[in-house]
Amino acid sequence: MPTVEIEVLFWRDIPAAVTVRTPDRSTRLEMPIRFAEAIDAVSSRFTADSVSQAWRFATAQIETEDPQDAAENAVRQLDKSYGPARLNALIANDGNAV
Repeated sequence: MPTVEIEVLFWRDIPAAVTVRTPDRSTRLEMPIRFAEAIDAVSSRFTADSVSQAWRFATAQIETEDPQDAAENAVRQLDKSYGPARLNALIANDGNAV
């Protein structure tokens, strides 16, 4: 099974998108809208410079035959692990993990 890079884009500690990269293509999926709404709610409290500096990536290597499926699975797992209570706690703490 080929190894690919999976990359999660975060604004502070709130996931925004998942990208799976193979040598010949990239598959990028946005997180569900509630994540963008959470980022918007928090980022409106800060200056544009501090907002742009808060973006970061987390990467890992995974084995998969289907990059699209891997990206969809990652989004599903993140969506499940960031339930309403966890996302609300991040919003209350300026986007940072408690």
